Amino acid sequence: MINIEERQLNEITCDWYRLAELMKSTLTTSEAAEANARQQQTSKQLIPLLKEKQATKDNPFATCIEGDTFVNIWLDENGEIQDGGYYTKPAL
Repeated sequence: MINIEERQLNEITCDWYRLAELMKSTLTTSEAAEANARQQQTSKQLIPLLKEKQATKDNPFATCIEGDTFVNIWLDENGEIQDGGYYTKPAL
């Protein structure tokens, strides 16, 4: 069992999402290679944590990106990280 606080999991998940979004932008070859390497490293940390949380599309891990902006992250049936795009939650 992996012992990690929700805050730490949120930070790792947020890093993965930001790198995934960065990969969608126009990057130089070296920038793309660096972002890809960083995302792969983050994925190696994140996959076991999402497995432990049993994060699926029906039961995703809600990651706070900033303020009231969130993204749902989960593992698909092939064990690959997926996201549902960002959304906002109004403050209570």
